[in-house]
Amino acid sequence: MEALEMLNSLVDESDPDVDLPNLVHAFQTAERIRAEHPDLEWFQLTGLIHDLGKVLREARADPPGSCSTKRNMPR
Repeated sequence: MEALEMLNSLVDESDPDVDLPNLVHAFQTAERIRAEHPDLEWFQLTGLIHDLGKVLREARADPPGSCSTKRNMPR
């Protein structure tokens, strides 16, 4: 839970939901998956933790976008 709470202090400019706290986004994602796939607990957990790489990127001081989604990759 501590790692998830750390998401609230991060701002990812590449994320289209910058007005929404990352922790709220994580719970919304997990809840949406739970509503549509109640039998797939592993999938719900994946939805909850899908942005934890942002915490790792900050801890390592990697440049923004280096551990982010494919929408940031050059084409």
